[in-house]
Amino acid sequence: MTSNSVIYFQSQSNHQDQLVARAELFDAEARDAARALVKFEPTQLRRFYSVVSALRNEAKGDPDFPDDQIKARLALLKAHAHYSWARDSKKIPRYFLQFIDMHVNAVRTRNDFLLGFAPHFEAVVAYHRYEREMNR
Repeated sequence: MTSNSVIYFQSQSNHQDQLVARAELFDAEARDAARALVKFEPTQLRRFYSVVSALRNEAKGDPDFPDDQIKARLALLKAHAHYSWARDSKKIPRYFLQFIDMHVNAVRTRNDFLLGFAPHFEAVVAYHRYEREMNR
């Protein structure tokens, strides 16, 4: 994660109206994030991911779930991440704050969240488990 912007979707030359997430988001970029978070306790990472997962389920279940509600709930997640870091910075890597900040700031729409950030975070959690096992 070298830049301050996130690109969730790739352009489709033959389907301009269809959003397609970039494969790298769920592969190389998720794995890189997991490597950067390898010292982060899995229970802590999953605690934050569970908030994203619950919000995803809520938004998927309600086609009228407002973008602003998603953004507000993610802003609260960001605040909780910063609070947790301030409480015990040894348990939460600074990279995690950067990860949360960058993605929360990148989510503008329901699709950004449902098709971009939420599955990317899911992939990070999956790779995190693998990376921790490989680093034992």
